[in-house]
Amino acid sequence: MKKLKKLSLKQLEGEMVVIQSQEKLKKLTGGQYVSHDCVIKAFDYLDGPVNNYNMYQQTMSNNLGYNTLGSVGGVKLEHLDDVGAYGGLSVNGYSGQPLVNSTGQTLNGENVMMTFNGANGNDHAVVITGVNPNGSLNYYDPTTGQSGSRSSGDYSGLYIVGSI
Repeated sequence: MKKLKKLSLKQLEGEMVVIQSQEKLKKLTGGQYVSHDCVIKAFDYLDGPVNNYNMYQQTMSNNLGYNTLGSVGGVKLEHLDDVGAYGGLSVNGYSGQPLVNSTGQTLNGENVMMTFNGANGNDHAVVITGVNPNGSLNYYDPTTGQSGSRSSGDYSGLYIVGSI
């Protein structure tokens, strides 16, 4: 039988790979949740004037048990389609580089929501607005009201969002 020995944290550090930053850890593990605030704002943006933030917030709380009043918290990935459906949206995960036109919609006219690792450990949701010749994706962030761009593949999830 192999005898086990105690190691100090310093000794363990020398023998094991140490992840120095929280950002590297998030990239390695990926998000299991998407921040509820940005999901609500993305769906509210995509459904136009049909619904509002409060409707999504209240429905998520009543039907799924989320506490959406706090500033921290996330929506489980498997609930994204439920939350979208509350506003009359279909939400389907997509793998690979999305085939989007210059306005960020699919060839069928559907919108694309993109998630990427956020600062609080949850993923962050934005809406794709176009694609650049180099393959990077332009997006609009309904949470901050700002636009940005992500390199091809520098995201954790893509979701085709259409009408039910």
